[in-house]
Amino acid sequence: MWSRLIAVFAALAFVVVMAAPTSMVMAETKEPSVAQKAQQDKMRNCAKEWDRRKQTEGISGKTAYQAFMSICLKSETTDPRSVQIPASATTKADKPKDEKKGTKKDKKEKKEAKEEKKETKEKAKEEKDYSKDKKAKKKKDKDEDKA
Repeated sequence: MWSRLIAVFAALAFVVVMAAPTSMVMAETKEPSVAQKAQQDKMRNCAKEWDRRKQTEGISGKTAYQAFMSICLKSETTDPRSVQIPASATTKADKPKDEKKGTKKDKKEKKEAKEEKKETKEKAKEEKDYSKDKKAKKKKDKDEDKA
């Protein structure tokens, strides 16, 4: 009985010791420094400017976004509207949707053709399985007739 009691107290002490540091960490939340706040504001402003340019100029794409954000965050000015995106940052993948090869109709047709091909394969497989089952049944009936 004493051993159980000691084990319970040991387990309780372990839980208390493990829970204490986490509650202390949660209580300590630092406010960002002035430099960190300035960087956060700059990131927020650059992101807003990117969204505005996407709407008005029709630019998009990962490469262009990364180039813009890189230049914007490195710039000394606080106004992100003065940032220019280099032409080398835009690639084929960055072209607007209407300039990309293939239209929605083409993609839809490809998808339908792919589905048709898949259905044809499934039907062929089912027919093959059916013929195998039929042959196996005939063989089984033949073996039963012999016995």
